Amino acid sequence: MNSKKIQDNIIEDSVYEVPTFYKLKYIVIGISMLVIGFVFNFPVKSIIKTQVENALLQNRSCPIEYSELDISLFLPNVNFITPKINGKCFNKPNESLLLDNLQVRTTIPVLFPPGIKLHAEINKGDTKLNLYPRVSLGRTDLNISNSNITGKFISTLIGQENLIAGNLDIKGVINLENHQLSKGALRISSKDFNINSQTINNFTIPALNIGNINFSGDLVKKKLDIKLRAGNEAAPVFAEFKGSIFLNMRNMSASGLKLTGEFSLSDDFLKKNSFIALLLSSKKKVDGKYIINVNGSLSRPSISIL
Repeated sequence: MNSKKIQDNIIEDSVYEVPTFYKLKYIVIGISMLVIGFVFNFPVKSIIKTQVENALLQNRSCPIEYSELDISLFLPNVNFITPKINGKCFNKPNESLLLDNLQVRTTIPVLFPPGIKLHAEINKGDTKLNLYPRVSLGRTDLNISNSNITGKFISTLIGQENLIAGNLDIKGVINLENHQLSKGALRISSKDFNINSQTINNFTIPALNIGNINFSGDLVKKKLDIKLRAGNEAAPVFAEFKGSIFLNMRNMSASGLKLTGEFSLSDDFLKKNSFIALLLSSKKKVDGKYIINVNGSLSRPSISIL
């Protein structure tokens, strides 16, 4: 049997080789140091700040204001200090709505189409909006989920404090191409929607405990086709509407309306509100319901009962 002798003063080359594990370790450490050096020496924060400011400047019809941006680079996060919704959003240009919190953070990269996915969280009291924009070249897809808007928040936006009570759940998808609305879908529902008492033209309108609300809207370009069902047969008010809203992106309150619907009022409600019964006395019913058309604009709707 032949055997190969190794001299005592000769050491095998394998002794001098660095194990593969340590090679990978050094590579990872080297890359990490390179990334850290890049982050601390490259003006990443100023670039993010510029991008955020440019994005907000494009939204002139409903500006978001803030005192400063707090930017965190690790798990990138942008926190808006003292964020405000400009009064232009709710037809009061000289006022603003202070939010409790507004922050945007990245989640995961998107491989197809290539881009990034963000998470924007907005809070005001019990109102909470979770928006998930997916931004790619020339396109933005916005998902809305796990979101709730209170009646108090809506009342503030429309400029009538405490008009609406209850909570609305919201979900939807909105697609933008080259910063222009392309298509979308929106769903809103509530089980405790109420309209509080109000005075219109010296007439006191009593509170309406509507309860259930179901709204669906489908958007193509600037035309929003909607369906609305409010209340039920046992509620003081039951109404169903369908039609279109023609969006004016420069001035949302000037968006055009073309809606038709039907509604009914309970006998108890009419007995307690005789002046409403008097107004409806000359109107015809179809299958126990009044037919109504709504035209004009969001700020100045023209309502006619047939």
